Amino acid sequence: MFLDFFTKRKSMIAYSLLSLIFISFLTFPIVLTQLIPSFRMSSFMGKFEWKQLYKPSTYENKKYHSFEAGNLKFNVSEKYPFNFDTPIPAISESYVFDYQKAGVFPQLIDKNNIQKGFISKKMNHEEEKQVKKLTEKIKNSYK
Repeated sequence: MFLDFFTKRKSMIAYSLLSLIFISFLTFPIVLTQLIPSFRMSSFMGKFEWKQLYKPSTYENKKYHSFEAGNLKFNVSEKYPFNFDTPIPAISESYVFDYQKAGVFPQLIDKNNIQKGFISKKMNHEEEKQVKKLTEKIKNSYK
C-alpha cells in the first residue's frame, strides 16, 4: 500500500520535514515542553546559542558532597542528577531518597576492599538517623 503511495520525491519531502521537526525540537526544547508538559529532558538542556554551531559547549565539573551511612562513605553530586566527575562510590540524589523510603542502604561487603562490591542491607536505627540527616542536607541545598 505504502510502496505505491511513496514515490522518491514524496519520500524526500517526508524525510526533510521530519528531520526539520526533529532538529528544531532539539534546538528549541522549550517548544516541546510547552506542547508536552511531561517532557522533562528540556530542564537538563541549555539554551540554544548560535556559537554552539561552530564551538561546542564544554562540560563543567559539578560540586559534590561526601556522606557516610553505615560502613559506606559515598559522594553525591550537588543539584545534578548525574555523577560524571564525582569520585566513586557515587550515588545520585534520587537514589538516596529511594533507599530511605525502602528502608535499605548499600553497604560495603568488605570495608577494606571496595572491589568486592556492595550489598543492600536493612538500615538499623542509627543508619536511619544518618540517612535522614543527609537527605535533609540534600533538600536544604535547593533552598
